[in-house]
Amino acid sequence: MYLAALGEVIGTGIIAALVSGLWVAPVFMQTSMALNLLIASFLSSTALGSAIALVVLKALERAGVVRLPGKEVAFLESDRRS
Repeated sequence: MYLAALGEVIGTGIIAALVSGLWVAPVFMQTSMALNLLIASFLSSTALGSAIALVVLKALERAGVVRLPGKEVAFLESDRRS
C-alpha cells in the first residue's frame, strides 16, 4: 500500500510532469513550460492525494470495511480442507 502511494508520487509527480512539459506542451500547445513549476505542482497535488488516500484506507481498514493485504496469509478454500 505504501509502495503504491510512492509509485503514484514518482509516476505522476515526476515522470508525468516531465512528459507533459517536454513533449505534450510543445507538440500540442505550441509552447514551452517551466519544468520546475510543473513538477512542483504535479508533486504537491499527487503527494497530498496519496496521503489522503492512505488515511482513508487506514480508516476503512480500522472500521472493518476493507481488509488490506499483507497482514495475514490468505488461503484458498481448497487449501483449508486439506
